[in-house]
Amino acid sequence: MGLDSVEFHSAIEENFGVSIPETQAGEGRASGEIADYIFGKVKAKPNRKCLQQIVLYRLRKAFVSMGNMEDDVKPDSIIVDLLKGDDIQQSWKKLSHEVGFELPLLVKEDYMEGGTPAFSFLGIKFGWFYGGDPVTAHTVEDLVDWVASLNWSESIKLDKITDKNELEQIILLLAGTSADIT
Repeated sequence: MGLDSVEFHSAIEENFGVSIPETQAGEGRASGEIADYIFGKVKAKPNRKCLQQIVLYRLRKAFVSMGNMEDDVKPDSIIVDLLKGDDIQQSWKKLSHEVGFELPLLVKEDYMEGGTPAFSFLGIKFGWFYGGDPVTAHTVEDLVDWVASLNWSESIKLDKITDKNELEQIILLLAGTSADIT
């Protein structure tokens, strides 16, 4: 295992209180395989509401308090269509405050009129130059997953994991943290 793999598996062992044998910890193991192993070791405590449901409920309530109709806030709704006002940064801060969870950081493309900016040189448009994918161009469902992943340590009790999906999200977040990509 490389150093990142060692750090990753140490983070998993530390967070879940399970020991991962070398046969399970080999390089190239998919997060799903690791989740299967850990899920077999920790006892899931099914709950009436999983984290995604809680986040979706809070987001819906926050978007409604910002002036949207409840029927307009659906998983496939585009985030930018639900943000009210001219100042997207202010709307995003208000949303974060209303939801009570950390939201993903906006990228500069979120502030540009019409989404991903492009510049033209000799008649050729180069939108990829900016390199960002606007957060607000995604759906509420995407935002639910991001918020759940970003806030798992405050919102998911490791001794009360409700399903394997929650476990996989935590593992993916830990993988990103150990590789310094978040």
